[in-house]
Amino acid sequence: MKALLLALGKSLAFIVLYFPCELVFIPFNFLAFYFLTGLVGFPEDLLFSEWRLKTNKAAPWTAAIAALLAAWIMTRLVDRRPFGSLGLKFHPTWWKELLLGIFIGSGLVLLLMVSLSALGLLGTSRVYQSELERGRILVALALALPFHAGVAVYEEMMARGYVFQMLARGAGVAPAVIISSLYFAVGHHPYPWGPVSAGLGGLLMALAYWRTRSLWWPIGIHFAFDYLHYLLRLSYKLSWQSTAILAIGISLAVMVLMRFAKPHVQMESLWQQYVPIAQPWAQLKAWWAKRKNKAGI
Repeated sequence: MKALLLALGKSLAFIVLYFPCELVFIPFNFLAFYFLTGLVGFPEDLLFSEWRLKTNKAAPWTAAIAALLAAWIMTRLVDRRPFGSLGLKFHPTWWKELLLGIFIGSGLVLLLMVSLSALGLLGTSRVYQSELERGRILVALALALPFHAGVAVYEEMMARGYVFQMLARGAGVAPAVIISSLYFAVGHHPYPWGPVSAGLGGLLMALAYWRTRSLWWPIGIHFAFDYLHYLLRLSYKLSWQSTAILAIGISLAVMVLMRFAKPHVQMESLWQQYVPIAQPWAQLKAWWAKRKNKAGI
C-alpha cells in the first residue's frame, strides 16, 4: 500500500509540476507567432482559429518541452535516476523504433481510409482550406510536422512515460495499462465514440511502451496517426463503424507487437534497475500463505 500511495503521489506531483514548466515557455510562443505571422506571412486565422492556438497558452511544441522538463525534474532530481530510463534514450536503434511506430500508425490510417471509403463514410475535410486559398500549402505542411510531433511527444509524456512507470511500480502493469488508457481517453473528443476510439489508441500505445520499454514506439504511432489525418485531409464522423475498424486494426497491431517487438538491451537493463514492477498477485498469494501459516491451516 505504501508503494502504491508513493507512486500515486509522484504521478500527481509530475502532473502538477508540468503547469509551472509550461509557464516558463509561454513567452517563446509570442516569438514563434511573431515570426510566423509577421516575418513569414503565415495566415493568422490558420494558427489561431483552425489550429486553435493561443498566445497565452502553450503550443504543442512548447507543451512538449515543458512535459520533458517536468519529467527530467522528477527522474533526475526526485528519483535520482537517468532520464533515459523513462524510455527516451538515444540507444543505437532508437530511430528504427520511431520508424516502426510511424509504420504502425500509418497502417492504421490506411486501414481506416480504405474501409471507410468502401462503406461510403469517408470525406475530405474543408477545415484547412485557407492554406490552399493563400498559396501556403507547403508552409502549412512543413509547420504541421513540429505541430503534430509536439502533440505526440506531449501526450505520450503525460499519458504514458512517468505516470505509467509510477503506476506500474505501485500497482502492476495491467492497472498501469488500463488507467493510462482511460486517462488518455478522457482527454480526447467529448462526444459519443470519441473516448472509446481514443481509449483503444491509448491501449495500443501503452502496450507498445510496456513491450519495448521505449517511448519511441508510441510517439511514432501517435505522430503518424495524427499527421496523416491532416496530410490526407481525412474527414469522417466517429461512429461505431470507425471504432470497430480501429479496434480491428489495433488488435492486429498488438499481435504484431507482442510477437516481434522486443526491448533494446539498454532499455531492458534500465527498467530492471530503476523501474521495479509491482507484482500484486504474487504479493496477495504471499500474504494469504502467511495468513494460513499463522492460523495453522
